[in-house]
Amino acid sequence: MLNFSLYMINESLANSIQELDEFLFNELNNGIYSKYKFEDQGFWQNVFLPKCTEFLMKFGFGKYPECGRHRCTFINKNRNVVIKVPSCETGMASNEDEYNSRNNMQHANCKMFFLNKTRIPIIIMEKLNIDHPYKDLPDWANEYDCCQVGSTKSGKFKAYDYSRY
Repeated sequence: MLNFSLYMINESLANSIQELDEFLFNELNNGIYSKYKFEDQGFWQNVFLPKCTEFLMKFGFGKYPECGRHRCTFINKNRNVVIKVPSCETGMASNEDEYNSRNNMQHANCKMFFLNKTRIPIIIMEKLNIDHPYKDLPDWANEYDCCQVGSTKSGKFKAYDYSRY
C-alpha cells in the first residue's frame, strides 16, 4: 500500500482509487468491457474516464472544463492539487514523461503513482494560479506548449504541463 499522505491524498480517496483500480482490472479481464484493450479508444472513453470521473467527484474533485489531447485534469474543491489521468495510451506516456522531468526548478511539484493492477500512471500536482496576462509571464514560458505556466501561492512561476507528448 502506498503512503498516500506523500501524495496529498486522504486515506478515503486512496481506498477509492484502489477500488477504481480493482473495478477496471476486473472489467478488462472478466466484465462486459473485456473486449477492450489499452490501445482501444473505447476503453478510455467508455470505461476509464467515466469511472475516474465518478470516483473523483465523490471526493470533491471536478473535471476541468476540457480534456487535453491525451489527459484529463481534475481539481479538488480546495483548489490546491490537481489530478491528471490519461485519456489514451499517449496520456500514460505523458504522465510518465512529466513525472520524470519534475526536478526542473521551473516545473510544478508532482507525484506519480500507478494503479496497482492496471498499471495506469496517475499524476498529482500542485495547483497553480493560471490567471495571469501573457505580458506578466516570464520569458521562458514560451518554451512550453501554449505557455502553460502559472504561479505558486508565493508568486513563483512554474510550468504545469511539461510533457513532450
